[in-house]
Amino acid sequence: SISGFRPRLQILTNPVATRVRTGVLLAIKRSKTMSKDFGVMLIFYGLFLVVCGSAGAWLHNFEKKAMHSLYAGLGGSLAMLACGLFAASNIKVLVAIGVHLALVLMLIFIAVFSIQAFKSYGNPEKFDRLVLFVVMGLGSGVALAKAISMKPKKEKK
Repeated sequence: SISGFRPRLQILTNPVATRVRTGVLLAIKRSKTMSKDFGVMLIFYGLFLVVCGSAGAWLHNFEKKAMHSLYAGLGGSLAMLACGLFAASNIKVLVAIGVHLALVLMLIFIAVFSIQAFKSYGNPEKFDRLVLFVVMGLGSGVALAKAISMKPKKEKK
C-alpha cells in the first residue's frame, strides 16, 4: 500500500533534510575540488624541490660529492608526487593519508633545511649551501602555509 512510502516521502520533502542533503553534497563537491587543488600544489612543490636539488648539484659541476643534493630533491619530489596523487584521488582514506603525510613531510623538510642552513652559516666555503638551504626552507614554509590555508573551513551554524 501507499502508506509504506510515506516515511520516505516525508524525508524527501522535509526542508531540514533537504538542507542537510544539499550541505552534504556541497561539502563533498568542495572537498573533491580542494583535494585536487591540494594535489596540484604538492606536485608544484615537488618540482620546486627537484629544481633546488639540481641547482645544488649544478653549483658543484655535478661532482659525486654534490649529487646527494640532486638525489634528495628527487626523493622529496617523488614523496610529494605520491602524496599529491593520494590527495587528488577522491578516495577518502587516500586523501587523508596524502594530505597528512605531506604536511608532516613539509615540517620535516623545513627542520632539515633549517638545521643545514645553521650548520653552513658563518663558513665562507659553504655560502652557496647556506643560500640553497635558506631558499629551500623558505619555499617549504610557503608551501606549508599554502597547504594549511587550503584546509576546508567549518561552516557556521
